[in-house]
Amino acid sequence: MFSVYRACCSKTRIAASKLLQNPHNGLMSYAYQGLPTSSKFNIHSSCHQDNDRIPFNEIGGKVVPQKVELFDPEKEFFEDLNTDAKTESPVVEYNEQELPISADSFAAYANVSEVLQTLIMFGVELHKIEKHNPTAMQFYVKLDLLKDITPKLEYLTTNGILPAEFGQVITKNPFLLDPNKTIGDLEETTGYLKSKNFTQDQVSLLFVRFPQMWNMSVVKLDGMLGFYQNLPTNYETKTISFTGDQLRNMVLKCPSIVALPTESVYLMIKSMEMSCGFTIQQIRQIIAAKPSMLFRGRNNLNSIYLFCSNEMKLTHEEIARNPFLFDTRLERLVTRHRYLNELGKDIYKDTEPGYISLFDVICSTNEEFCRNCDIGTIAEFEKYMRTQ
Repeated sequence: MFSVYRACCSKTRIAASKLLQNPHNGLMSYAYQGLPTSSKFNIHSSCHQDNDRIPFNEIGGKVVPQKVELFDPEKEFFEDLNTDAKTESPVVEYNEQELPISADSFAAYANVSEVLQTLIMFGVELHKIEKHNPTAMQFYVKLDLLKDITPKLEYLTTNGILPAEFGQVITKNPFLLDPNKTIGDLEETTGYLKSKNFTQDQVSLLFVRFPQMWNMSVVKLDGMLGFYQNLPTNYETKTISFTGDQLRNMVLKCPSIVALPTESVYLMIKSMEMSCGFTIQQIRQIIAAKPSMLFRGRNNLNSIYLFCSNEMKLTHEEIARNPFLFDTRLERLVTRHRYLNELGKDIYKDTEPGYISLFDVICSTNEEFCRNCDIGTIAEFEKYMRTQ
Protein backbone atom coordinates (compact mmCIF):
# COMPACT_ATOMS: atom_id res chain seq x y z
CA MET A 1 0.00 0.00 0.00
CA PHE A 2 2.87 2.33 0.85
CA SER A 3 4.50 1.84 -2.57
CA VAL A 4 1.21 2.50 -4.30
CA TYR A 5 0.75 5.69 -2.35
CA ARG A 6 4.35 6.85 -3.24
CA ALA A 7 3.64 6.19 -6.93
CA CYS A 8 0.41 8.12 -6.77
CA CYS A 9 2.09 11.06 -5.08
CA SER A 10 4.89 11.05 -7.65
CA LYS A 11 2.47 11.17 -10.61
CA THR A 12 0.42 13.83 -8.92
CA ARG A 13 3.56 16.02 -8.29
CA ILE A 14 4.47 15.82 -12.04
CA ALA A 15 0.98 16.82 -13.07
CA ALA A 16 0.94 19.62 -10.53
CA SER A 17 4.25 20.90 -11.89
CA LYS A 18 2.76 21.17 -15.37
CA LEU A 19 -0.22 23.06 -14.06
CA LEU A 20 1.95 25.46 -12.09
CA GLN A 21 3.74 26.50 -15.30
CA ASN A 22 0.35 27.39 -16.94
CA PRO A 23 -1.37 30.25 -15.12
CA HIS A 24 -4.64 29.58 -17.06
CA ASN A 25 -5.16 26.22 -15.48
CA GLY A 26 -7.25 26.15 -12.38
CA LEU A 27 -5.38 24.26 -9.77
CA MET A 28 -8.22 24.02 -7.37
CA SER A 29 -10.61 22.68 -9.94
CA TYR A 30 -8.36 20.06 -11.56
CA ALA A 31 -5.18 19.18 -9.66
CA TYR A 32 -6.77 18.27 -6.39
CA GLN A 33 -9.72 16.32 -7.73
CA GLY A 34 -10.10 12.92 -6.16
CA LEU A 35 -7.34 13.37 -3.55
CA PRO A 36 -7.66 13.53 0.20
CA THR A 37 -7.00 16.76 2.03
CA SER A 38 -3.60 15.66 3.46
CA SER A 39 -2.38 14.70 -0.02
CA LYS A 40 -3.50 18.03 -1.36
CA PHE A 41 -1.34 19.80 1.21
CA ASN A 42 1.70 17.59 0.48
CA ILE A 43 1.37 18.10 -3.24
CA HIS A 44 1.08 21.85 -2.85
CA SER A 45 4.17 22.18 -0.61
CA SER A 46 6.22 19.71 -2.68
CA CYS A 47 5.41 21.49 -5.86
CA HIS A 48 6.57 24.79 -4.46
CA GLN A 49 9.81 23.23 -3.21
CA ASP A 50 10.54 21.64 -6.56
CA ASN A 51 9.50 24.77 -8.40
CA ASP A 52 12.00 26.83 -6.36
CA ARG A 53 14.84 24.39 -6.98
CA ILE A 54 14.39 23.50 -10.67
CA PRO A 55 12.29 25.76 -12.99
CA PHE A 56 10.58 23.95 -15.87
CA ASN A 57 9.56 24.89 -19.45
CA GLU A 58 7.16 23.07 -21.71
CA ILE A 59 8.74 22.47 -25.14
CA GLY A 60 7.02 20.31 -27.71
CA GLY A 61 4.57 19.01 -25.19
CA LYS A 62 7.37 17.96 -22.84
CA VAL A 63 8.43 19.47 -19.56
CA VAL A 64 12.19 20.14 -19.39
CA PRO A 65 14.30 22.00 -16.81
CA GLN A 66 15.48 25.47 -17.73
CA LYS A 67 18.78 25.32 -15.75
CA VAL A 68 20.03 22.59 -13.46
CA GLU A 69 22.62 23.46 -10.74
CA LEU A 70 24.38 20.38 -9.45
CA PHE A 71 25.29 20.17 -5.73
CA ASP A 72 29.08 20.45 -5.18
CA PRO A 73 29.99 19.30 -1.61
CA GLU A 74 33.67 20.31 -1.89
CA LYS A 75 32.77 23.85 -2.95
CA GLU A 76 30.28 24.19 -0.12
CA PHE A 77 32.87 22.88 2.39
CA PHE A 78 35.45 25.56 1.48
CA GLU A 79 32.79 28.28 1.48
CA ASP A 80 31.81 27.31 5.01
CA LEU A 81 35.46 27.15 6.02
CA ASN A 82 36.14 30.67 4.74
CA THR A 83 33.06 31.93 6.54
CA ASP A 84 34.20 30.37 9.82
CA ALA A 85 37.71 31.78 9.40
CA LYS A 86 36.32 35.32 9.15
CA THR A 87 34.43 34.97 12.40
CA GLU A 88 37.24 33.31 14.42
CA SER A 89 39.87 35.23 16.40
CA PRO A 90 43.39 35.18 14.89
CA VAL A 91 45.74 32.41 16.12
CA VAL A 92 48.76 33.63 18.10
CA GLU A 93 51.85 31.72 16.97
CA TYR A 94 54.49 30.51 19.52
CA ASN A 95 57.42 32.83 19.74
CA GLU A 96 60.57 30.70 19.57
CA GLN A 97 62.64 33.42 21.26
CA GLU A 98 60.64 33.33 24.47
CA LEU A 99 62.34 31.61 27.42
CA PRO A 100 60.41 28.80 29.12
CA ILE A 101 58.67 29.81 32.31
CA SER A 102 60.40 27.02 34.26
CA ALA A 103 62.66 24.06 33.53
CA ASP A 104 64.82 21.52 35.34
CA SER A 105 67.90 21.88 33.14
CA PHE A 106 69.77 24.31 30.91
CA ALA A 107 68.75 22.28 27.84
CA ALA A 108 65.38 24.04 27.68
CA TYR A 109 67.07 27.45 27.50
CA ALA A 110 70.24 26.79 25.48
CA ASN A 111 68.63 27.19 22.05
CA VAL A 112 66.89 30.49 22.83
CA SER A 113 69.21 32.20 25.33
CA GLU A 114 71.92 34.39 23.85
CA VAL A 115 73.68 34.43 27.23
CA LEU A 116 73.96 30.64 27.47
CA GLN A 117 75.07 30.38 23.85
CA THR A 118 77.83 32.90 24.53
CA LEU A 119 78.99 30.99 27.62
CA ILE A 120 79.03 27.73 25.66
CA MET A 121 81.14 29.44 23.00
CA PHE A 122 83.71 30.31 25.70
CA GLY A 123 83.80 26.67 26.83
CA VAL A 124 81.58 26.83 29.93
CA GLU A 125 80.37 23.31 30.77
CA LEU A 126 76.75 23.93 31.72
CA HIS A 127 76.11 20.28 32.61
CA LYS A 128 78.71 20.49 35.38
CA ILE A 129 77.16 23.67 36.75
CA GLU A 130 73.78 21.95 36.62
CA LYS A 131 75.17 18.98 38.57
CA HIS A 132 77.44 20.61 41.15
CA ASN A 133 75.90 24.10 41.53
CA PRO A 134 72.19 23.77 40.66
CA THR A 135 71.30 26.96 42.55
CA ALA A 136 73.24 28.94 39.96
CA MET A 137 70.58 28.05 37.36
CA GLN A 138 68.16 30.43 39.04
CA PHE A 139 70.11 33.53 38.01
CA TYR A 140 71.95 32.23 34.93
CA VAL A 141 68.82 32.27 32.77
CA LYS A 142 68.15 35.89 33.82
CA LEU A 143 71.62 37.30 33.13
CA ASP A 144 72.06 40.19 30.75
CA LEU A 145 74.95 39.79 28.33
CA LEU A 146 76.11 43.42 28.34
CA LYS A 147 75.24 44.32 31.91
CA ASP A 148 76.17 41.19 33.89
CA ILE A 149 78.66 39.18 31.84
CA THR A 150 80.80 41.51 29.75
CA PRO A 151 82.17 43.54 32.75
CA LYS A 152 83.13 40.32 34.58
CA LEU A 153 84.94 38.90 31.56
CA GLU A 154 86.78 42.19 31.11
CA TYR A 155 87.83 42.04 34.76
CA LEU A 156 89.21 38.52 34.28
CA THR A 157 91.16 39.75 31.27
CA THR A 158 92.73 42.59 33.25
CA ASN A 159 93.91 39.99 35.79
CA GLY A 160 95.76 37.94 33.21
CA ILE A 161 93.05 35.38 32.40
CA LEU A 162 93.03 34.39 28.74
CA PRO A 163 89.71 34.03 26.85
CA ALA A 164 90.54 30.34 26.40
CA GLU A 165 90.50 30.03 30.22
CA PHE A 166 87.11 31.73 30.74
CA GLY A 167 85.24 28.45 30.42
CA GLN A 168 87.39 26.69 33.01
CA VAL A 169 87.12 29.56 35.51
CA ILE A 170 83.33 29.98 35.21
CA THR A 171 82.65 26.23 35.23
CA LYS A 172 84.55 25.88 38.50
CA ASN A 173 82.92 28.96 40.06
CA PRO A 174 79.67 29.91 38.30
CA PHE A 175 78.91 32.37 41.11
CA LEU A 176 81.45 34.79 39.66
CA LEU A 177 78.60 35.85 37.33
CA ASP A 178 76.09 36.29 40.15
CA PRO A 179 74.55 39.78 39.70
CA ASN A 180 74.78 40.22 43.48
CA LYS A 181 78.58 39.85 43.31
CA THR A 182 79.99 43.11 42.03
CA ILE A 183 83.34 43.93 40.48
CA GLY A 184 84.16 45.63 43.78
CA ASP A 185 83.76 42.31 45.63
CA LEU A 186 86.19 40.63 43.24
CA GLU A 187 88.67 43.48 43.56
CA GLU A 188 88.55 43.20 47.34
CA THR A 189 89.75 39.58 47.30
CA THR A 190 92.33 40.30 44.60
CA GLY A 191 93.64 43.26 46.54
CA TYR A 192 93.93 41.19 49.72
CA LEU A 193 96.00 38.50 47.97
CA LYS A 194 98.33 41.14 46.55
CA SER A 195 98.71 42.64 50.02
CA LYS A 196 99.98 39.21 51.14
CA ASN A 197 102.72 39.45 48.49
CA PHE A 198 101.09 37.24 45.89
CA THR A 199 102.27 38.50 42.52
CA GLN A 200 99.93 39.26 39.62
CA ASP A 201 100.95 36.02 37.89
CA GLN A 202 100.23 34.08 41.07
CA VAL A 203 96.82 35.73 41.42
CA SER A 204 96.06 34.73 37.81
CA LEU A 205 97.11 31.16 38.60
CA LEU A 206 94.83 31.07 41.65
CA PHE A 207 91.96 32.41 39.53
CA VAL A 208 92.34 29.50 37.13
CA ARG A 209 93.08 26.74 39.63
CA PHE A 210 90.68 27.71 42.44
CA PRO A 211 88.32 30.57 41.51
CA GLN A 212 86.06 29.53 44.42
CA MET A 213 88.45 31.53 46.58
CA TRP A 214 86.67 34.66 45.30
CA ASN A 215 83.47 33.44 46.98
CA MET A 216 85.11 33.65 50.39
CA SER A 217 85.04 36.80 52.45
CA VAL A 218 88.36 38.49 53.07
CA VAL A 219 87.90 37.92 56.81
CA LYS A 220 87.52 34.14 56.37
CA LEU A 221 90.37 33.95 53.86
CA ASP A 222 92.66 35.83 56.22
CA GLY A 223 91.69 33.50 59.05
CA MET A 224 92.48 30.37 56.99
CA LEU A 225 95.91 31.67 55.96
CA GLY A 226 96.65 32.50 59.58
CA PHE A 227 95.57 28.99 60.61
CA TYR A 228 97.99 27.34 58.15
CA GLN A 229 100.86 29.61 59.08
CA ASN A 230 100.74 28.22 62.63
CA LEU A 231 99.14 24.79 62.54
CA PRO A 232 98.08 23.43 65.94
CA THR A 233 99.55 20.15 67.16
CA ASN A 234 98.75 17.67 69.87
CA TYR A 235 100.94 19.71 72.21
CA GLU A 236 99.40 22.93 73.47
CA THR A 237 102.71 24.76 73.53
CA LYS A 238 103.89 23.65 70.07
CA THR A 239 102.76 24.65 66.62
CA ILE A 240 103.89 23.84 63.09
CA SER A 241 104.99 27.18 61.73
CA PHE A 242 105.57 28.17 58.12
CA THR A 243 107.22 31.25 56.73
CA GLY A 244 105.39 33.59 54.36
CA ASP A 245 107.10 32.07 51.32
CA GLN A 246 106.34 28.52 52.46
CA LEU A 247 102.70 29.42 53.04
CA ARG A 248 102.35 31.05 49.60
CA ASN A 249 103.93 27.99 47.97
CA MET A 250 101.50 25.70 49.81
CA VAL A 251 98.52 27.74 48.62
CA LEU A 252 99.82 27.81 45.04
CA LYS A 253 100.41 24.03 45.05
CA CYS A 254 96.95 23.27 46.41
CA PRO A 255 94.73 26.38 46.61
CA SER A 256 91.70 24.42 47.78
CA ILE A 257 93.26 23.85 51.22
CA VAL A 258 91.87 27.25 52.22
CA ALA A 259 88.38 25.71 51.97
CA LEU A 260 89.15 22.66 54.14
CA PRO A 261 87.47 22.51 57.58
CA THR A 262 90.05 23.36 60.23
CA GLU A 263 88.94 20.39 62.36
CA SER A 264 89.75 17.97 59.53
CA VAL A 265 93.25 19.44 59.16
CA TYR A 266 93.89 19.24 62.89
CA LEU A 267 92.81 15.56 63.05
CA MET A 268 95.16 14.70 60.18
CA ILE A 269 98.09 16.30 62.01
CA LYS A 270 97.13 14.49 65.20
CA SER A 271 97.11 11.14 63.35
CA MET A 272 100.54 11.84 61.87
CA GLU A 273 101.82 12.57 65.36
CA MET A 274 100.09 9.94 67.46
CA SER A 275 99.39 7.05 65.05
CA CYS A 276 102.34 7.32 62.66
CA GLY A 277 104.91 8.76 65.06
CA PHE A 278 106.24 11.56 62.84
CA THR A 279 108.05 14.45 64.47
CA ILE A 280 106.84 18.03 64.08
CA GLN A 281 109.70 18.74 61.71
CA GLN A 282 108.79 15.73 59.56
CA ILE A 283 105.11 16.76 59.51
CA ARG A 284 106.13 20.26 58.39
CA GLN A 285 108.26 18.73 55.65
CA ILE A 286 105.43 16.50 54.37
CA ILE A 287 102.71 19.17 54.40
CA ALA A 288 104.92 21.85 52.85
CA ALA A 289 105.89 19.55 49.98
CA LYS A 290 102.48 17.89 49.44
CA PRO A 291 99.63 19.90 51.02
CA SER A 292 97.06 17.96 48.95
CA MET A 293 97.64 14.92 51.22
CA LEU A 294 95.44 16.69 53.78
CA PHE A 295 92.44 15.76 51.60
CA ARG A 296 93.17 12.01 51.69
CA GLY A 297 91.71 11.35 55.12
CA ARG A 298 93.04 9.60 58.19
CA ASN A 299 92.18 6.06 57.09
CA ASN A 300 94.18 6.43 53.89
CA LEU A 301 97.03 8.04 55.83
CA ASN A 302 97.26 5.19 58.34
CA SER A 303 96.93 2.44 55.70
CA ILE A 304 99.74 3.86 53.54
CA TYR A 305 101.99 4.46 56.53
CA LEU A 306 101.57 0.86 57.79
CA PHE A 307 102.31 -0.60 54.34
CA CYS A 308 105.37 1.60 53.82
CA SER A 309 106.70 0.87 57.28
CA ASN A 310 105.92 -2.86 57.61
CA GLU A 311 106.18 -4.25 54.07
CA MET A 312 108.40 -1.76 52.24
CA LYS A 313 110.64 -1.32 55.31
CA LEU A 314 110.85 2.46 54.94
CA THR A 315 111.88 4.63 57.88
CA HIS A 316 110.05 7.79 59.00
CA GLU A 317 112.80 9.90 57.49
CA GLU A 318 112.57 8.10 54.12
CA ILE A 319 108.79 8.52 54.07
CA ALA A 320 109.10 12.23 54.93
CA ARG A 321 111.52 12.71 52.03
CA ASN A 322 108.93 11.15 49.69
CA PRO A 323 105.66 12.85 50.76
CA PHE A 324 103.95 11.91 47.47
CA LEU A 325 103.49 8.44 49.04
CA PHE A 326 100.54 9.93 50.96
CA ASP A 327 99.01 11.40 47.82
CA THR A 328 98.55 8.16 45.90
CA ARG A 329 96.14 5.25 45.93
CA LEU A 330 97.07 2.36 48.20
CA GLU A 331 96.23 -0.18 45.47
CA ARG A 332 98.72 1.42 43.09
CA LEU A 333 101.47 1.38 45.70
CA VAL A 334 100.83 -2.24 46.71
CA THR A 335 100.71 -3.59 43.15
CA ARG A 336 103.91 -1.94 42.00
CA HIS A 337 105.90 -2.75 45.12
CA ARG A 338 104.92 -6.43 45.08
CA TYR A 339 105.77 -6.73 41.39
CA LEU A 340 109.23 -5.31 42.11
CA ASN A 341 109.53 -7.65 45.08
CA GLU A 342 108.83 -10.70 42.86
CA LEU A 343 111.59 -9.55 40.52
CA GLY A 344 113.94 -8.86 43.43
CA LYS A 345 114.22 -5.20 42.55
CA ASP A 346 112.45 -3.57 45.50
CA ILE A 347 115.57 -1.63 46.54
CA TYR A 348 114.63 1.84 47.83
CA LYS A 349 117.79 2.82 49.74
CA ASP A 350 120.02 5.07 47.68
CA THR A 351 123.13 3.61 49.30
CA GLU A 352 122.54 0.12 47.87
CA PRO A 353 123.30 -1.10 44.32
CA GLY A 354 120.27 -1.40 42.05
CA TYR A 355 118.53 1.48 43.84
CA ILE A 356 115.09 2.40 42.43
CA SER A 357 113.63 5.85 43.07
CA LEU A 358 110.26 5.86 44.82
CA PHE A 359 109.26 8.71 42.52
CA ASP A 360 109.66 6.38 39.51
CA VAL A 361 107.63 3.75 41.31
CA ILE A 362 104.70 5.99 42.25
CA CYS A 363 104.60 9.08 40.03
CA SER A 364 104.60 7.47 36.58
CA THR A 365 102.40 5.71 34.09
CA ASN A 366 102.62 1.94 33.67
CA GLU A 367 104.82 2.35 30.64
CA GLU A 368 107.14 4.80 32.41
CA PHE A 369 107.24 2.55 35.46
CA CYS A 370 108.44 -0.44 33.40
CA ARG A 371 110.96 1.60 31.45
CA ASN A 372 112.45 3.67 34.29
CA CYS A 373 112.69 0.73 36.67
CA ASP A 374 114.00 -1.60 33.93
CA ILE A 375 111.61 -4.44 34.73
CA GLY A 376 110.64 -5.75 31.31
CA THR A 377 107.72 -4.99 29.03
CA ILE A 378 104.45 -3.35 29.92
CA ALA A 379 102.60 -6.43 28.64
CA GLU A 380 104.24 -8.54 31.34
CA PHE A 381 103.31 -6.02 34.04
CA GLU A 382 99.70 -5.79 32.84
CA LYS A 383 99.49 -9.59 32.84
CA TYR A 384 100.68 -9.55 36.46
CA MET A 385 98.04 -6.95 37.41
CA ARG A 386 95.27 -9.14 35.97
CA THR A 387 96.28 -11.92 38.36
CA GLN A 388 96.01 -9.74 41.45
